[in-house]
Amino acid sequence: MRILSLILFFTIAISGKALSNCVYGDCLKGYGTFKWSNGESYEGEFKLGKRHGEGTYKFTNGKVVKGNWRSNKFID
Repeated sequence: MRILSLILFFTIAISGKALSNCVYGDCLKGYGTFKWSNGESYEGEFKLGKRHGEGTYKFTNGKVVKGNWRSNKFID
């Protein structure tokens, strides 16, 4: 029971973080736009609150990375 409570706690904490910086759509399990406090952003597909699928990451220096992501890592 204690382990289940910890898993639930961390799931809610991660979900809350994803929702607080999600400026459009569904940044947990769908398509959305996530913006960090430093101004960088990601628009694309999410799975379990992570960049997963096709998406575009925009850096504050103007650099743009488009392609496929898996568990928050650029793979393409």
